[in-house]
Amino acid sequence: MVISGINRGFNIGTDTMYSGTVGAACEAASLGIKSLAFSTSPEYYDKAIEHLDLVMNFINDNKLMEINDIYNIN
Repeated sequence: MVISGINRGFNIGTDTMYSGTVGAACEAASLGIKSLAFSTSPEYYDKAIEHLDLVMNFINDNKLMEINDIYNIN
């Protein structure tokens, strides 16, 4: 699995078209590697890091990687 980020700034809407964070996850997925792109608002960066384990547990507990190969998480 490739985990890209945590990017300081949201990757939503048209931002995903030029995001290096999302681009790295997309490249991995194109090679058949499951991937996650993480982004957050700069003022909540430290909180995002603190909650990363909770997010990963949610993904694993709900077997989300079996549904899709890539997720963009903001």
